[in-house]
Amino acid sequence: MAVRDILAAIAVFINGAKGYSALQLSRDLSVDYKTAFVLLHKVREAIEAAREAGALKGDVEVDGAYFGGYVKPANESADRKDRRKRPRPREPPPACRSTASLRPTKPASSGPSCPPSLTSRCPPSMVDI
Repeated sequence: MAVRDILAAIAVFINGAKGYSALQLSRDLSVDYKTAFVLLHKVREAIEAAREAGALKGDVEVDGAYFGGYVKPANESADRKDRRKRPRPREPPPACRSTASLRPTKPASSGPSCPPSLTSRCPPSMVDI
């Protein structure tokens, strides 16, 4: 394994806030899982040895910064594009059509379906069914 890959593994491991898995390191460095596992184990042992030896004493400050990269342009209101959907013109509702079908509730042999008090208002077809 090249020294460059070992230094890259150390840098990636040290800069990670929540640790770094051997599987992810094996993908990043294009090495076997076992190689990445052993390398990370050795890095962890070296960090533990440095802590026990007291390499850092007194007040120690750690700070992180990112330099370079992409500078996001300012979000000016004059430059914004309205990407909301434009409302379509409202179409009038379709004409209402209703259909009603009537059928007698009693069999035809039982007599007129209209009550006797309403026979004058019932159409002639319903009076004598």
